[in-house]
Amino acid sequence: MGYKDQKVIRDTRDARAAAFIGQTGQAFKTSIAQGATRRKEQQKAQKEMQQKAQAAVSGRYKQAAEYERSGNKSLDEQVIAELENAARLEADLHMKAFGPEATTEDLTMYQKTVANNNRDLNDLTMFVGSFDKDIDAAANSIANGNGLMPGSGDFSYELSVQQGAPIKLGRGEDGRYSIFGAEGGEFAGKEIQLGKYYDDFEAKGTRYETIDPEYNLVMDEWSKSIIENGDALYSQDQQKGASTGKAPRDSKSKATSSEPGIKAKVESGQGYKNDIIKALKSNNKKPGTISSSVKGAPELSLDQIYQFAIGQPGTSYNDYINSGGSNDYLFEVFADQVVDNGTYRRGGVKNVVATNVQDPNAAISNVDLIKK
Repeated sequence: MGYKDQKVIRDTRDARAAAFIGQTGQAFKTSIAQGATRRKEQQKAQKEMQQKAQAAVSGRYKQAAEYERSGNKSLDEQVIAELENAARLEADLHMKAFGPEATTEDLTMYQKTVANNNRDLNDLTMFVGSFDKDIDAAANSIANGNGLMPGSGDFSYELSVQQGAPIKLGRGEDGRYSIFGAEGGEFAGKEIQLGKYYDDFEAKGTRYETIDPEYNLVMDEWSKSIIENGDALYSQDQQKGASTGKAPRDSKSKATSSEPGIKAKVESGQGYKNDIIKALKSNNKKPGTISSSVKGAPELSLDQIYQFAIGQPGTSYNDYINSGGSNDYLFEVFADQVVDNGTYRRGGVKNVVATNVQDPNAAISNVDLIKK
């Protein structure tokens, strides 16, 4: 093969190589450009996802910002940390749940976590928002002679927490938040279950229910309107024997009867009691509570009724029910106390007056009194 032939071959090969390199270079440039575009799109999508995730948890940060401080600095710091940790976790799970590679499990985990946080963080914020007021109200009641009812908790520990005692926020056996006394402190091992606190507060409006030594007055006021409405049915003026100087309708002559008589108000106590029992049963719609009989009347707690009516030291209404007690009997005792001994008591013969007696001081012992 001559030189000329070799040159032709080389030129052809070089031309082909150059063409290939040119094509490859262009493809490489195109790939780089496309990659840059994809990265920009991915970064934009990532930023949008982050913005959506932050928007989804903005309520958590708002909770932290608007958190109402308690009297315990350590508790406040730990609650805020929990709110912020929940926000970060929910944001991460939101990005996974709504990202391009999301699975059904990712979405389920996000929804479950948010639901649990809503419940548990509500325990925290509700507790702190009401705790100081609740403690102050209980302390004031105790100072005025009231006593804590069984099941109201270890008030000395709660009072110490309010005043800044060292505490540790954690999860209790029920899986919800609890406030524990710090190790080595006076109340080490003590616990306030915030889930239970929240449930009790929702049911009763307080965690530290007290019983007033004069609780009978509350029972009386609750029953007042029922008793007054019963007067038209169960209270009557009755006369036995002759009345004073009253002539027969068909006679123009004056009354001449000299037979002594007796006049009195007669009340059927059982009638009033039946109405009170009926009202107690019909107003027992909310668990553990007897709603007001009329607008403005007090609301009653079954715990408080039990403690005042038949409670034994150290026992609660739940103990009474668990040992076979019934609301029917409790309501009967309630009605007996109100009607037989209360401020607006009813029953029996009242306002006895002798009639048609010449001498107002004469004995009337021979006159049969009207029975109940």
